[in-house]
Amino acid sequence: MHDFSGKNVLITGGASGIGLATAEELIRKGANITIFDCNPEAIKIALEKLKVLAEEKSVSCEANEGDVTDFGSIIRAVEDMEERGNPVDLLITSAGIAHPGAFFEMDLDIIKRTIDIDLMGTIYACRAVLPGMIKRGGGSHIALISSVAGLLGVYGYSAYGAAKFGVRGFGEVLLQELKPYDIPVTVIFPPDTDTPQLAYENKFKPDATKAIAGAIKPVSANYVAKCLIKGIQKNKFQVIPTFSGKMTNFASKVFGPLLRWYLAQTVLKVEKKKL
Repeated sequence: MHDFSGKNVLITGGASGIGLATAEELIRKGANITIFDCNPEAIKIALEKLKVLAEEKSVSCEANEGDVTDFGSIIRAVEDMEERGNPVDLLITSAGIAHPGAFFEMDLDIIKRTIDIDLMGTIYACRAVLPGMIKRGGGSHIALISSVAGLLGVYGYSAYGAAKFGVRGFGEVLLQELKPYDIPVTVIFPPDTDTPQLAYENKFKPDATKAIAGAIKPVSANYVAKCLIKGIQKNKFQVIPTFSGKMTNFASKVFGPLLRWYLAQTVLKVEKKKL
């Protein structure tokens, strides 16, 4: 998808963070945006901001309130776009949560909620838009947001890592299955990103998780959004926004055992101090 002008975009989790930043960038490029989010207050604030940009560009900007774990609500949002004459050309699955903590200490409800939103929410959104995309022929695009935690397991992110590895695997399969329909798939793997979600995570990060992250500075949501959009324009499957992320991916493939040993030693060093 080289040109976004006049394209109709559905962004789950679009009222904040990477989703909102991507919505802003796409409006600037002439796209019609619909954000899908479960937070009514965030939707209200986001729309106030986005509609100013949309008016300047003479494009539309709408919102649907709903939960990505409710397949029916996503279907209704897709049908609403079709009824308005804006069938989904581009889906971006940005809805996601993370609640770090040692697996054996985490509430199972938190684990289930994380996987339901991050993985099943992605699957539901894709299932909702693909029948229409396939029926209308080529020209559509699917973009999934994974994480660096979907490239390498990180202490404290058992549920989140499982979900984001799942998004990665799901994207690999979609890439193959949608090739005959000329529907490209892009998966982006952002590092820590300066969003309200990261602020929430930082309240719960174990010391070992902080040690692994080290002094790496979070990137901005705008930066991730621009990297994602460039990846979509180039029909790239894998987008890794930062050099450290690219090195993590390379090291996990080439030096997997050594990298896992290093991470284990980092965790041991931190945890032994508590004993």
